[in-house]
Amino acid sequence: RDGPRGATANAPRTVHHKAELKGRTVVLVDDVYTTGATSRACAKVLRRAGAAEVHVRCWARVVRGDTLDV
Repeated sequence: RDGPRGATANAPRTVHHKAELKGRTVVLVDDVYTTGATSRACAKVLRRAGAAEVHVRCWARVVRGDTLDV
């Protein structure tokens, strides 16, 4: 599923410094987590490039009315 208004268009398709990622843990920082599409796309590219683990941290998350448990 694509992010809002094609947000995954900004996600990278390739990594140019694969040797620097091999076996490493990467922390991916995003400003807003809406659907997770951009984070998933970036994590997929990083894992293909050799990252052992990818952890996502975000500043804010969009909460829709149907997902809010009060």
